[in-house]
Amino acid sequence: MCPSIAPTRKALARSMRDVLLPTALALLLSGALLLPAHAGPSGAPNPPAAHTIYVDADASGAGDGSSWTDAYTNLQDALEEARTNGQDDAVWVAAGTYYPDNGNSVTDGDRTASFVIESGIDLRGHFSGDESSLEDRNLSRGAPKTILSGEIQQDGDESNNAYTVLSVEGGMAGEVHVTGGTANGAGAEGKGGGAYVTGGMLHHAVLTDNRARYGAALYATGSPALEVIRATSNHATEAGALYFENDTATAEHLTVADNTAGQGANGLRLVESDATIEHFAFGTETTTGYSPTSPPTTYTVNGTLTDEDGDQLSNKDVLIQTTDDNTVATTTTNASGSYSVDITNEDLGGDTGEVESNPTGYNKVENTVTFQEGANTVDLSLPLTEYTRTFDVDDTNGNPVSNATIDGDETTNGDRDVFTASTNSNGEHTEIMTIDDMIVDGDQLAYTFNKEGYTGTTETETLADTTKTIKATLEESSVDRKTVSFTNNTLGSSHYPNNKNFDYQASTDDTTFTVSSNKTVDVPISDGDELVLTHSDSEYIDRFTANETPIFQGAFPSQPSYDSNTSITISKAQLNNELHVYGIRDELPEGEPTSDATQYFSKTPWTERDGYDEVQMTVMTTRVDNQEPVSQDVVDDLHTAINDVASVMPFPVTTQENTYNEYFGEGGIKETRGVNLGYIGVNSFEGNSYNTSNGYGEEAESFADPGNDLATRRSEAISSMTGIDDFFISFSDGNLNSNAPAVIEMIYGTQ
Repeated sequence: MCPSIAPTRKALARSMRDVLLPTALALLLSGALLLPAHAGPSGAPNPPAAHTIYVDADASGAGDGSSWTDAYTNLQDALEEARTNGQDDAVWVAAGTYYPDNGNSVTDGDRTASFVIESGIDLRGHFSGDESSLEDRNLSRGAPKTILSGEIQQDGDESNNAYTVLSVEGGMAGEVHVTGGTANGAGAEGKGGGAYVTGGMLHHAVLTDNRARYGAALYATGSPALEVIRATSNHATEAGALYFENDTATAEHLTVADNTAGQGANGLRLVESDATIEHFAFGTETTTGYSPTSPPTTYTVNGTLTDEDGDQLSNKDVLIQTTDDNTVATTTTNASGSYSVDITNEDLGGDTGEVESNPTGYNKVENTVTFQEGANTVDLSLPLTEYTRTFDVDDTNGNPVSNATIDGDETTNGDRDVFTASTNSNGEHTEIMTIDDMIVDGDQLAYTFNKEGYTGTTETETLADTTKTIKATLEESSVDRKTVSFTNNTLGSSHYPNNKNFDYQASTDDTTFTVSSNKTVDVPISDGDELVLTHSDSEYIDRFTANETPIFQGAFPSQPSYDSNTSITISKAQLNNELHVYGIRDELPEGEPTSDATQYFSKTPWTERDGYDEVQMTVMTTRVDNQEPVSQDVVDDLHTAINDVASVMPFPVTTQENTYNEYFGEGGIKETRGVNLGYIGVNSFEGNSYNTSNGYGEEAESFADPGNDLATRRSEAISSMTGIDDFFISFSDGNLNSNAPAVIEMIYGTQ
């Protein structure tokens, strides 16, 4: 397009020359608007508005815009009403400074906020706040001014100001000062720091101290009208204070002076413009730019494309995009894996974009590029697309099948082997395939599963997802099954504040599975097979029990090993329908090592024997050494100690009082009962004795000193019921240490 600057382009040149005359400069520097302010645009009288909305930053009334007293204090609130009330509105704005991020319809600190003028709105400024008509205003030098400011942070840092202060899309705006806009963004947010005008009219406006990449004071496109515009002290990164582009604007009475630009015209620039401009004045240090056909800046983006191993990739597509995913160019790598593309888009200058490639068989990769004039080199390394397949093989009862073979074949182009693998003890296998295996999206793959004693099966898929689980079920052909309920627990579990299930594995020749909670399983086990239980849980010592059958051979080790995995082996003939498995924690409830207590595990505790299912405890009411009566306080303490311990024993305990003769004398309890006896008495010395018969505990006796405290007597009570001595003497009065019941349960659970 070629701009139509009335009366001719030669007239434009003459006008630029004429502004150097003293009279023109005097008019420019006076700061006066070029038409009487009481007149409307083009000198016409101002027509009455259908509806007037008042704005005054200092108003203290109702704030509904109905009068000066009740004026809105934020201009954005008045414009929001004008846009939504369905009327043609005059918006009268009193002197003061107004920021586009202030108001109910905008967000504080939002740089994209702007005062938007749409059709049906006539914005006027420079009111004192008591006028009843436009003609009542005082527009002389020094009179109050209406300032629209982009300094939204009010911190003196222009880099975080609003991108554009005033946006005129229709309607009219006039008699305002516009300052502080900083259009330093990309695209439209890099144009028109003071005003961005696409339609309607902007008149009698002073644009000063604005910043932008293009058109710091004003950017015009479309078909707007501009009248009596003064632009001074604005700065553009490139191309001018006033910027006309792809427009048919009409402009008259323009005053442009003391603006700067990093490059290009620092005053007025026209690009592909058909603007009609009349009556203009250019002051000192002002240059213009006229670009009806000049090509935009060319940005060259080049680089190489390789895979993750550094191999060059030829004939692969490369896309150049903006950060909002708009593609601005595409190209293809050559035989050497290189690419180069020229982009002619002036708006991209300084922007950050992305270079992207996503060929089949590779994961998409993106690198950033900052568009600078000349060459911009961006190399790309493409990772291979990994097709991760987790295979989960069970039998018809849902049990995992270990050591099942998996054959993966690509069947799109015949029948080609891709991989062969086998399942682990959990019936699982993970395979990672890439384009190096000669497979890509869309290929057909078949996975065949086999194991001796099972009927094979095949699963197929069309390759697409990078991660997927393939499930297969194998039906047993000739294997016996035994239904077993595994009950899983921890010895002393009720005494641990944070009980957890004991984890272990159960294996036969045909399958292996993990048990971490109670579970019922059809175990495939043939004659001669064995069920083997193992564990490697770091929270448990490496000895554990099954079916309450001890696995300890000889004395329990003084220091359990945490490296080995002791196994329990159960033959098919011995395998019960219910299998109880117990783990032993490596620490007692109060944090003491379990190994300190294991020295007692070799002792035989009380058990059911000869029809007796309880321990009958006796408190001696006469001293053992001289058979003199024991004081009632001491007897009471002995009862208390026994009852405390009895409350945590894993079998019933009954208590009675007896004298020495009633217990040891002819026809006494010891003689008549014979087994499962325990007594605690007072003696001149402390001590313990413990008798066994055929591996069972028969009798335990403990002696306490008359001066012992309750904690020591409780320890003696434990000794008289279990045969364990000198382990619990540190118990404090009134509290039964939680280690005691835990150790008691461990002893009875493992024996």
